[in-house]
Amino acid sequence: MYRGTVNLEAALTDNSIAFASFTFKPPNLGVESVELAAPGGEKIIGTVNLVGVPSPDVGCETARAVFDRALNRLSFFRKVVIRTARIISRDFQADAPGMVAFTAAIEGTARVLPLVVALGPKELSEALEPGSHHGEAHFEALRSARSSLSRVEEFVYLYGILMRLFGDDFEAVDAFIRKAEPGVEQTPSKRPRAKPGEMETVYTRLRHELAHTRNVPTDETRDGIETKVADLREVVWQAINQSP
Repeated sequence: MYRGTVNLEAALTDNSIAFASFTFKPPNLGVESVELAAPGGEKIIGTVNLVGVPSPDVGCETARAVFDRALNRLSFFRKVVIRTARIISRDFQADAPGMVAFTAAIEGTARVLPLVVALGPKELSEALEPGSHHGEAHFEALRSARSSLSRVEEFVYLYGILMRLFGDDFEAVDAFIRKAEPGVEQTPSKRPRAKPGEMETVYTRLRHELAHTRNVPTDETRDGIETKVADLREVVWQAINQSP
């Protein structure tokens, strides 16, 4: 069995967060403690201390899972984009006599961020210390969508999350959207099986324009998506926050 330390980091982009070192104890077997910090608002750095893991590789997998879970929570509750995590160093010692050490270092690059919100221990504790949160199974999907290379790609992923949450039922998705965003723009549905007088929200219309032939110029659909993706992001956040 091994004990050791794994250091990780993940870049922050778009609007950002910053906080001093915060230590917590997750429920994961073999994890003694996790220390997180975002001193400059450019990246989140983490140190995961492990004990009783069967191998350094398992220790690294455990550390990455714990770190990613924390990043998913921070991304969800603070509504920020957090990129893929990477291990920057690891150091393990066998419990038996002798030592096995693994070390690597990678330098991060600096960025200028438009807004950095400082977080205190209370906000971090509320996000990181509970055993679970409502909708947490979908936090990773939302974080991944936020990291998309384009707004159109993000829109597709965001709408896909709604479809998973509501059983691939467009009517159920639109029913939720109407509650989450009263006054949302609607137009007559063009689905082949649509009921007489059935309406669809702007998000569903744009989704169908991407996926089906509706004789709408591609540029027009793209412009609509770029205009509405931030609003859809908020709708998805509400849906996840209200899910079991």
